[in-house]
Amino acid sequence: MSYDGITLLLFHTYTLRISPGALIQILYRAKEYLGWKYDLIQDAVRASPVKHADETGWRVDGITSWVWAFLTKKEV
Repeated sequence: MSYDGITLLLFHTYTLRISPGALIQILYRAKEYLGWKYDLIQDAVRASPVKHADETGWRVDGITSWVWAFLTKKEV
């Protein structure tokens, strides 16, 4: 799915406004944090015939924060 498609999906599903650039930055930060393990996880998720995405929100000091998870049977 394209970054534009993801932003539209997040808006229409959760009324979450996020730019394609912000999505790219989130993915770059995740890759930097995980290092070489990121590629292993990404390859496993892409190869899985069944995938799931989930979003959870919570409040931190009065500000709503979000975490997104992309899952297979073995990877998150």
